[in-house]
Amino acid sequence: MSPCLSLIRSCVPVCVFSTLLFPIGTVAQTVEDTSHAFTFRYENDFFNATDQYFTQGVQVAYRAPFIGKSPLAYVLLRLKDTPQQHALLLEQQCYTPTSIRRDTIFTGERPFAAALFIAQRRVTADPARGLRLTSLLSLGVLGPCAVCAEEQRGIHEALDNIEPLGWEFQIASDAIVNYGAQLEKRIIGLPFAEAALGVSGDVGTYRTNAGLVAGLELGRFVSRFVASKPLDRKFRISAFGEGQLKLVGYDATLQGGLFNDGSPYTLQADDVERTVLTGRFGVKASYRKFSLTALRTFITREFRTGRDHGWGGFLLEYRW
Repeated sequence: MSPCLSLIRSCVPVCVFSTLLFPIGTVAQTVEDTSHAFTFRYENDFFNATDQYFTQGVQVAYRAPFIGKSPLAYVLLRLKDTPQQHALLLEQQCYTPTSIRRDTIFTGERPFAAALFIAQRRVTADPARGLRLTSLLSLGVLGPCAVCAEEQRGIHEALDNIEPLGWEFQIASDAIVNYGAQLEKRIIGLPFAEAALGVSGDVGTYRTNAGLVAGLELGRFVSRFVASKPLDRKFRISAFGEGQLKLVGYDATLQGGLFNDGSPYTLQADDVERTVLTGRFGVKASYRKFSLTALRTFITREFRTGRDHGWGGFLLEYRW
């Protein structure tokens, strides 16, 4: 049996057990958002003229009402008596050190790391109170099964770039079971300006942290605090900025997985920066069923000998 199939087989009991930790009861009366959406998000530090740290992220998401019938919906937080949006996500995240030209372990640097996971997400919003709650359960794999090494080699070969070296020293295979939530409160709600503050948290085998979040959007847009959005025939364009101050408890892409201590190289707990600031800004344009978002992200150093980092990306969405 291949290492990837063996890992997936070993993860199944963990994933099933994690869902049983939460009681399954009667769901309160809710209002479903009947809209559908497909989104594709791509991020790469190529847009920042670098090839280090968070080097690539790909996310595909599908939003539909029937996803709320999944048993996993019972463990996702919600605001009562508010419209709900349910989505399934498939996401890959790839990490490298500052150099991909070494065929030996690059000590004192971020390890090579790869993650691939599926997730179910619930979003509920109460426009009257200006509240928005997002919750997410992620299940997946860490390590070679996430195929980041093969993708980076393929991209570099297609672009006639250098061959990436060092992926054989990436974080070892492990299971990802992670739960996250974010609660936001609108503090400014004007026709052409909206601002919010909130709190966030993640716990699990991939990442454990807590944070404060803030966001601002200016222009012609549909409020994020309206969960059930009808199709809009108007052309809209807006600029936005988001920030998060995060207190880091654990990060498997730096420290290795919780169940497998066989990684060739990891950072020690004392090397991890416990306070990390992330900022994101961009421009979004939408018309009828389509929207396009261009964005840039910046993050302060995540480990003691690391550097501040940034990357760019885009998001395409089709709604019906």
